[in-house]
Amino acid sequence: IQVTGVEGKTIGGIVLQQGATTRVDSLKYVEIAGATNGIETYNCGNATEAVIGKMEYVKISATDTGMLISAPVGTAKNCEIYGENIGIVMYRKGTYSTTLTLEDSKVTGKNVAIFVHDENFYDENKVNIGKVELKIDTNTELISTNNDYIIETKLGMKEEANSTIEYNNSKCVATKEDGSVEYYIEHSCSKEWSFDENGHYHICEKCGEIDTVVKHQYVLDETT
Repeated sequence: IQVTGVEGKTIGGIVLQQGATTRVDSLKYVEIAGATNGIETYNCGNATEAVIGKMEYVKISATDTGMLISAPVGTAKNCEIYGENIGIVMYRKGTYSTTLTLEDSKVTGKNVAIFVHDENFYDENKVNIGKVELKIDTNTELISTNNDYIIETKLGMKEEANSTIEYNNSKCVATKEDGSVEYYIEHSCSKEWSFDENGHYHICEKCGEIDTVVKHQYVLDETT
């Protein structure tokens, strides 16, 4: 699918609307190029099943977002998803749910590989009750070319119990003051030593965790 863009307009490669009644069972060996958003779900309501059942060997190269989904999506396996801005955006609004499983895939975005967010993240009076579920296997590669974090979430604190993110390759997870969360591949530890009664260690400047503690070694003064 080769999309020819029109200046000033957002054009999707594959766009699903009214996904509560419209569904794509599977996409296989599909290549999408030139779209603003490679795959987009829009106004899918309370879809009770995945609006895209499964994706296999799908390759997306989009000028903004590889996949923009606000509905349940099944498993994407052996896929390459690239967005000039963000690889994948998962968006929850009210009672809408958004789900995705990635296996043996590669997701790349200049600013972040995957961005998961609520419409009402900054409004404590509004509650999103749809389900958020993102599962990523250890064979999936996430790349962010401008930032060092590869997943960012902005999920309201009231809805944390209804959200699941599984990504075992991330060794550093930092929660910001506003409640947003950033997932990093590695810790970024200070070069300066910190210490307590147990020993010396370095502190990660992103998440505050400490690295391996080097225990104190006491020297016996034989002159006393």
